[in-house]
Amino acid sequence: MKLYILLLTAFLSFSTHLYSNDSNIKIEHLKHDKDMFQAIKKAKTTVNKFIQLCEEKGEGNYPAIKYTIVDNGRTHMWLLIKEINKDYFEAELFETPPYFNKYKVGDSFNIKFDEIMDWMIIVDGTLHGGYTTRVIRNKLSEKKKIEMDEYMGIERYAN
Repeated sequence: MKLYILLLTAFLSFSTHLYSNDSNIKIEHLKHDKDMFQAIKKAKTTVNKFIQLCEEKGEGNYPAIKYTIVDNGRTHMWLLIKEINKDYFEAELFETPPYFNKYKVGDSFNIKFDEIMDWMIIVDGTLHGGYTTRVIRNKLSEKKKIEMDEYMGIERYAN
């Protein structure tokens, strides 16, 4: 359970959305960020790989998807997969920023496969997916990259 909490916190700490203590200030990645655009495109085109990984290795590895939630603005949030259905994920919020008014931890969403921004699962220390997280990681100093990897339990990055 402790690892679960650490991983979930890490997903938010290093996600593309940052928020400040002032609930009226939201800082989102630039819409014109070419690397982020390519990361989202790759996640969308490899969603079937994610589904396969979830079916084979999902239990105990906390697969997650990134989705845009509208609550006092647009926020890109990681949600935990609860179930995979024919054409959508059932996923739930495991943490919310302080400015959320409408949604709370544990709220579930049915998200069509083509609506996700990213997906990730860490299996035996290997991060699969997490393409937007990789873009953010690439902008960090070497020291911060190491800290992030250790914090999230990442030893390797799958192609």
